[in-house]
Amino acid sequence: MNTRFFLTADGSHTLFNETLNAYYHSIHGALRESQHVFINLGLREALNCYLSEDSNGNSETKPVVTIFEMGFGTGLNAVLTWREAEKMQGRFISTSIRFDAIYYDAFAPAAQPELWTQEIFEKLTPWLKTGGNLTTYCSKGYVKRNLKAAGFTVQKHPGPGYKREVLRAIRN
Repeated sequence: MNTRFFLTADGSHTLFNETLNAYYHSIHGALRESQHVFINLGLREALNCYLSEDSNGNSETKPVVTIFEMGFGTGLNAVLTWREAEKMQGRFISTSIRFDAIYYDAFAPAAQPELWTQEIFEKLTPWLKTGGNLTTYCSKGYVKRNLKAAGFTVQKHPGPGYKREVLRAIRN
């Protein structure tokens, strides 16, 4: 596989896969996109499901949050997740049967259309806990329709600056 480094608009790097003619991350800001889509909309939302307050107003953390990343690529999302876990004295666990969040960071549909079908999303659905979320940078109409057809409630969220919107899909 032929790849080369590319400097993105936010000063972070991505790789370009010449075989697929696709970048691993956004050229408008690899770090900014991963932070916004996967950490802010995915991880933090999953964590919010586990945070509660006791009768004295003290925050309390409940069980472990589990995450599956579809499209590991450069490992940027895993590194950002690890960094967030360290801030909270969290543990990084790599295996689970059911997940609280899926980072859907596959190559764009133009490069890998087979990863954006209703059938693929249906296969991922049982991997998520009820109420778990799947976040992705891709907001194409047919991707939204495929997620809905697979049983997700689809939410549109503002994108990271250059991108109008991104998606968070909640398992019903």
